[in-house]
Amino acid sequence: MDQAQEIHAGMPVYGIDGRKVGPVEAADAQGFRAAHQPIPYTAVDRVIGGVVHLRLAATALAARPDPPLDSPRERLDARRRS
Repeated sequence: MDQAQEIHAGMPVYGIDGRKVGPVEAADAQGFRAAHQPIPYTAVDRVIGGVVHLRLAATALAARPDPPLDSPRERLDARRRS
């Protein structure tokens, strides 16, 4: 089965370092989001027992800069918080 079809919201995601990234927040044809970070399907090592295991460390995701805001609603919410 294709990983894009296996991964869905709510599934736990773990890095190669064994640390939990967080749950899948959303998934689409290009990838998914976990811990507010976009993750491409190419970063997935395997999906076993309803758990997503990545090819990269959870700490690598945490060190990434904030992703761009995707929607006008997110941009508006961010401006309101500033």
